[in-house]
Amino acid sequence: MTDTLRSDTAWSKTFNTMNGEIKLQIRKLAGSSSEKRYHLVVKLGKEDVYKLHLPEVEGGYSVAVLKDTSTSRQFYVLQSKERAYLFGYEQSSKKFEIYVDSQNYLNRYNGIPTIAVLKNGDLVLAFEPAYASVNAPNYRYSFFWDNRNSWFSYKDLGTGYGPVQREMS
Repeated sequence: MTDTLRSDTAWSKTFNTMNGEIKLQIRKLAGSSSEKRYHLVVKLGKEDVYKLHLPEVEGGYSVAVLKDTSTSRQFYVLQSKERAYLFGYEQSSKKFEIYVDSQNYLNRYNGIPTIAVLKNGDLVLAFEPAYASVNAPNYRYSFFWDNRNSWFSYKDLGTGYGPVQREMS
């Protein structure tokens, strides 16, 4: 998605949520260093609730929206070949939170991080090589919402999986 942005242009998308209208915008900054090439701004209604500078990365960034059908909560995945985030608006704290940052998890084989929902409904963070085969070294974590803590808990699933793309819904 961001790899097609020209200098000083932006991608934006608005989502209707149970908390109101959330708008994600990523702007490519022409005059900035490569470490702060992109600027993510999240708005709830007209108020900025989150800002983050992102480095320029090969292949750019992609955005996906996930919805928990049992709670109607929406989550947002922003990922590149180098890093993956799972964000969401936390009603109790009135903040846009980073629930999962791939840099906070062991990437044993230096794989590309991917946050995905599998066909069975599981939410996973997978680390695998760019051209994953059934025998490629990989690593996975499974995430589930903990209502008591209003946060994601996780389980370390270890290694031994095929490419996550084959299991995605």
